[in-house]
Order: sequence, then C-alpha cells, then structure tokens
Amino acid sequence: MSTSQQYLNGLEGQQVTLNPHPQAPVEFPTGHWIIIEKLQERAYPLTQDDIDIDIDRRPPCVQGKFLCALSLPEGPPVVAFLRIFKQIPITGTELQRPDVRATQAARCDHPTELDALLAVKEHNLKFKGQSITPRVIGYRHDEQDQHDLVPGGYLVYLAWEKVPGVSLDHKTFWDAPFSTRQSIRETFVNIYTQLIKSGYDPSPPMLSKIIYDWTSGDMHISGFNSAVEIDKTKQWTDLFFVAFGLVQYTTAFDQVFPVTNPDAQTDINGWKW
Repeated sequence: MSTSQQYLNGLEGQQVTLNPHPQAPVEFPTGHWIIIEKLQERAYPLTQDDIDIDIDRRPPCVQGKFLCALSLPEGPPVVAFLRIFKQIPITGTELQRPDVRATQAARCDHPTELDALLAVKEHNLKFKGQSITPRVIGYRHDEQDQHDLVPGGYLVYLAWEKVPGVSLDHKTFWDAPFSTRQSIRETFVNIYTQLIKSGYDPSPPMLSKIIYDWTSGDMHISGFNSAVEIDKTKQWTDLFFVAFGLVQYTTAFDQVFPVTNPDAQTDINGWKW
C-alpha cells in the first residue's frame, strides 16, 4: 500500500555527494550533485500489525525520484536522475521521541534497481555499442541523523544517467507511421533479448519504460524501481510486444486505449500492429 503523504519536500538546491559504485562505469565525474526538481514521490507505510504478520518484509519507506545536475569546470552541467530511499516511522509512531523511533532503525540491502542496472553492466549488454539501460553514476548509503524521521535508519541515494530521448506513450507511438512503429519494434526485440540475459525485468512492463530518441533511433529500457528477477534463458515471444504496449491484441483494450491511426494493421490473430 502506498500513501499520498509527502516526506521528501524542500530538497531542491541541496547538494548530494556521490561516490561511484565499485561496479559502476568510471566515465562520470564525482562531486556535489545539486537537486534541481522532485519528479515523483511514493511512500510505503506499514503498521505494527503489518510487520507482525510478515516480520521479513522490508521496513516502511519512502522513495523519491529527482532531477539533479553536476557543474563542471568546462562545458554544460551533467544532468542525471537521483533516487532517494528513506526509512519512515511505523504508522502511529511518528510523534514518539527520537530515541523510541530509533529502535526501528534498519539497514537496507542494495536496491533491486541498482542490482538490475549493475547486472546489465556486468554482462556487458549493449546494442550498437551502447548500454541497453541507463548507466549507474553513483550510489551512497547513509544513516539518518538523530533529528530525522528514524534516527539511524537507512538513507540511500542512487543516481543514473539521463539518456537522450523521451519515454514512449500510447498516443505518440500509435500516431507514428507504420514503418516507424515497425522500426521501433525491431529495435525493441534486439534490446529486450539482451536485457533478458541480465536476469532482470522492469516490472510492470509498459510503454513509458522504453526511452526512445526519435532523431537517432537509439533506445534504452529504464524504470527498474520495481524490477523482478527472471529466467536468463527465457526466449523471445511477441507477447512481449503486447506487454509493453507495442502491439494491441484485444478490441476490449481499444476501448481504454483506442488506436485511431488508419495505417494500423490487424493480423489473422486479431493483433493490431
């Protein structure tokens, strides 16, 4: 369960020092990254009853996605995305004394998002000489101070490069000419079959997790915040097109996401391309 309560407000303008992860590429400079804008925040609260039912589940936390930048001595700033993972108090204990909240402090394993991106790096998974996912820039694991939400609780930073292009969406993709859509699908097959070898999938699959540069035709897959482990020997099937929204296979789906482009083609199975 998530909540609309905001925990990561007022961070714009703050500096975050990131050190490259040992397995991360070294092309990116280290330094003080400036948080520019909050793009997304989602909290995952838990009650004591929730924890008692499943003592192995991760503690309550909040996750936020930010745009950040690093100024360089020469040239334009380097722009990247930053994810913050932060432990929050158990529901109902927010106003208790800091020393009481400190008893909830927990360590955080590597985020699955980091594991997925590093797996791509470890297996050297590329297409046309480029990484198939954004590359990790830096990672930092801290503890909250005595005045924070959960003193001693985890506070994790993960930054990855902002690759050229934009997230695909239903309208833009399906309004493109058939030849362009087919080109995107062909590139996706090459990218996704490489991604399978990493053993991770960006669950849940959706069009917005495909970053496409309409000028160059370059593609990356992103959105590994809820990544799941998969069988590395899995074989390609066109159902992956359907899962990511690159093909529609039911008329019922058209009622929610209509395809109005007259050049959309329907095959003998009723799939719309």
